[in-house]
Amino acid sequence: MSDEETDEVEVDEVKTEFRFVLTSAFQYSKEGEQVNAKFIRLQAPTSKCMRECAALKQAFFRAMSDQADGAKTGKVDVDVEIESEDVLAMISMSKTVDLPDLLDTAKELFLMPDIALIDGEHKFKNTLAERMSIDDFQNMFGEYMVNFILASSLKQLKKKSSKE
Repeated sequence: MSDEETDEVEVDEVKTEFRFVLTSAFQYSKEGEQVNAKFIRLQAPTSKCMRECAALKQAFFRAMSDQADGAKTGKVDVDVEIESEDVLAMISMSKTVDLPDLLDTAKELFLMPDIALIDGEHKFKNTLAERMSIDDFQNMFGEYMVNFILASSLKQLKKKSSKE
């Protein structure tokens, strides 16, 4: 394919990282001093964390299916923009998905190397994760789901529904 042809191909831009701003700062040690964490830089997952990502994605789609079943339509509306709050609400209301287990899986993912960095440079360790407010943790989980875990699947569902 020539460069001109490549320019014409429609490519969905994939996000590789985003910054989650904390609403409740927590302290950590940086160069021997206690500092307040301001944000967590989150990286896109790699195949190193395939198990965790698959578990999170599967849980979301099970919860989404529960919602469709509850509405008795049997069909999921893929034209709705899903935001981080929606992810948590949907999972929380699911009869088949265990939110505590899912948050544990998210924590395992965030503790993996190069996934989450406090203030963009400090490794997110278990002792630091435990200092994070539950609201911040859950919101970070929701944002991560929307930005990385679900992004490609939801785009594919939208493309498929627009063809039907």
